[in-house]
Amino acid sequence: MSLSVITPTEERPDRLIRLYQQLRLQRLADWEWIIYDCSLRPCKEIQAYNDPRIRYFHTVDRITIGERRNQLVKLAKSDLIVHFDDDDYYAPEYLAIVKEALKQADLFHIDSWFAYHEGSKQYFYWDSQVTTPRRMSINPLIGATVREINFGQEATRKMVETGYGFTFAYRKEVALQHPFPDLDHREDTNFFSNFIDKRIVSLADRDGVVLKVIHDNNVSCIFPQYMIPRFLLNLTHPHLFAHENRTSCS
Repeated sequence: MSLSVITPTEERPDRLIRLYQQLRLQRLADWEWIIYDCSLRPCKEIQAYNDPRIRYFHTVDRITIGERRNQLVKLAKSDLIVHFDDDDYYAPEYLAIVKEALKQADLFHIDSWFAYHEGSKQYFYWDSQVTTPRRMSINPLIGATVREINFGQEATRKMVETGYGFTFAYRKEVALQHPFPDLDHREDTNFFSNFIDKRIVSLADRDGVVLKVIHDNNVSCIFPQYMIPRFLLNLTHPHLFAHENRTSCS
């Protein structure tokens, strides 16, 4: 088994199905996908897929995202763990990039990336190489509002130190020794701190290999420096550009 892709999920069957389509398009096909679903009802579509690479676990007993990730790590057959969050986008070359990076790392993550806010249909970029304290704040709890905030230099430096968990990939042995905290929020930041003295490889995504999606039903807040014209979606994320055009014409 080359890679174990893990996904904690809850009440997002449509996004889970779209994520499977992304996995099917991966150029690296040697993967298993392990899902831990705390929804009230199981996702029948996922259960019906005749793909032996899928391992789907459903329970109505809700546990935190951090603990779900710990359970998924324990279930993984591969020594290399890759996060695929159910609401984000991963380009077809993504798994190949991760596998190559983990040849020389204990943890891989993307520290500069594109983001899309479904409420406002705005497109953003977070660049870890730019430490300006003035950033935009995109928060799903306040709908389509985009605010500009001055975080100060110290807070800005801390933002650069870690990535977001949606691009984490790491060695199983380290994750078993230093599991995720039992939290629903910032469990990824706490987990990252366990790797400070280990081999970390980071990537600045300039080509759109991932896309962080902010919507009304997630808990992620992001603080990018740049708002990007939407027409540039056609260059970096054409699938989303096409979806927008279909939606506006329907």
